[in-house]
Amino acid sequence: MNEYIISTGQPIGAGAYQPKIVEVYVSYEPNGAITDLTVGVTFDSVKNEFVVPVDLPIFAFNDNGVAMIGSLVDGEWVFIDYFDVSYEPHGAITDLTGGVTFKIAFDIPDGVDSFDFKDNGVAMRGSLVDGEWVFFDHFDVSYEPNGVITGIMPSSVTFNNAKNEFVVPVDVSFFTFDDNSVATRGSLVNGEWVFIDHFDVSYEPNGAITDLTGGVTFDSVKNEFDVPIDVSTFDFKDNGVAMRGSLVNGEWVFIDHFDVSYEPNGTITDIVPSSVTFDSVKNEFVVPADVSFFTFKDNGVATRGWFVNGEWVFFDHFDVSYEPNGAITDISPSVVTFDSAKNEFVVPVGVSSFTFDDNGVDMIGSLVDGEWAFALQ
Repeated sequence: MNEYIISTGQPIGAGAYQPKIVEVYVSYEPNGAITDLTVGVTFDSVKNEFVVPVDLPIFAFNDNGVAMIGSLVDGEWVFIDYFDVSYEPHGAITDLTGGVTFKIAFDIPDGVDSFDFKDNGVAMRGSLVDGEWVFFDHFDVSYEPNGVITGIMPSSVTFNNAKNEFVVPVDVSFFTFDDNSVATRGSLVNGEWVFIDHFDVSYEPNGAITDLTGGVTFDSVKNEFDVPIDVSTFDFKDNGVAMRGSLVNGEWVFIDHFDVSYEPNGTITDIVPSSVTFDSVKNEFVVPADVSFFTFKDNGVATRGWFVNGEWVFFDHFDVSYEPNGAITDISPSVVTFDSAKNEFVVPVGVSSFTFDDNGVDMIGSLVDGEWAFALQ
């Protein structure tokens, strides 16, 4: 708490006087000798207190040789290293990285030359450039296009055709786009933006590389896959063994099978295809890399495992949307039902086709390449 020195003030009425605060006592625990004080400020080394003129909201000093600032903030005196970085916020400072903190200035640990934060919800970056700290909310990234720039992802990135510059928010470290219809990627690497239209992915084969998918090729001289930048996963065979390459957290990884956790309700039987197996000790399916779905029975209930958007999901039926022209009748097999409220067929996973009557018209529903299709019988 601050203490005050009071002097005799000026008269405010007949026989009345108003006291006037001229100095404040500010407690401070020094690390060493207090020197080089701002003119008018003194330090009492017995009481460990600064004596500060009341009209002085900020002062400088050295503590054991370290330059410091004392500043009056919201009625409280705070002390910061003189070399903390000043910044005028537009709102609350949040989401600081790099061990940086903020009170009336950024307190930046030694060795940190760049950090991110949000100012009033806007992503910002501070960077040490030629000995000066600069703050910005986006990168202006020069790029000479070969044609029209389209399909930019994420949509927060834009392209200025007049300046031939991408405007990239600071919290975006990579983005993709089409340049003259060629898929291209921009990435921030070691402080520089680089642009590529493919990945050169090193791989040591065990034999011949065949059956590549996704437009990927393999250079057997360099032992590298040439992967288009819009491809994040691809399949191939290495010496006849099915393999998969996937981009995970910026790194390419290669696997010949998935270990897929599953908690069974009973005995697992009738797995199709037979290349998929179940480890009842680990409660895991072992799924070859070229298998994207499989069926099995769990305690007698037909169930399907399906690789969707990078995740394995399990279900015992399909909810198949269908807009009827009239009453749905004569469904076969009878295990298939129709929910007229949702306009959905409920199809057990062991059923790949079924027939029914729609307003007197014979129809068939079939599972083709993972999609349900309907046709006249």
